[in-house]
Amino acid sequence: MCGHYSPLEGESIPLGEGDIIKIDMGAHIDGYISATATTLVVGAEPATGRRADVVLGAHAAIEAGLRLLKPGNTNTQITEIIAKAAS
Repeated sequence: MCGHYSPLEGESIPLGEGDIIKIDMGAHIDGYISATATTLVVGAEPATGRRADVVLGAHAAIEAGLRLLKPGNTNTQITEIIAKAAS
């Protein structure tokens, strides 16, 4: 649930066992936009402990936010439920 980031050449940091990463991809074609993302724990199958808590918390937060994403609800309501679910 972080902003987009593309490191410049030379800014790369090697990934290590247990690192939490987000893979985010989007496209804009002929006026249509599509985006997708996923969060993973490097080399951990399955993730356990705090790392698993982070991934599960992110999943719960986005699911809660998506359920409120409908006419009549405000950005503030969605932001509040995402924060509550993530905590």
